[in-house]
Amino acid sequence: MSKVIAIALKDIKIRSSGKTELLFFIILPLIFTVLLSGMFFGGGSSKIVMVVVDEDNTSLSHQLLLLTVSLTGTEPASPRFAPPASAFVMTE
Repeated sequence: MSKVIAIALKDIKIRSSGKTELLFFIILPLIFTVLLSGMFFGGGSSKIVMVVVDEDNTSLSHQLLLLTVSLTGTEPASPRFAPPASAFVMTE
């Protein structure tokens, strides 16, 4: 294992011998990381949309939805109705 560490240290010394290598291997990756994380996570909406399809439509399923809403602290959106999944089943 000490040979692996020695080889790694030798490569680090070779890579860090000049200012150009320092720029390309340390500074630019840090700058790109900051820029890209700001671009993807900086702005925009932080809302997560959770779609719930209640085909059972029983009191237990309504309780489960209310429990989920109370635990996550979210507000349910206005319901949108779709045909039941059985309408999309192909039969022979």
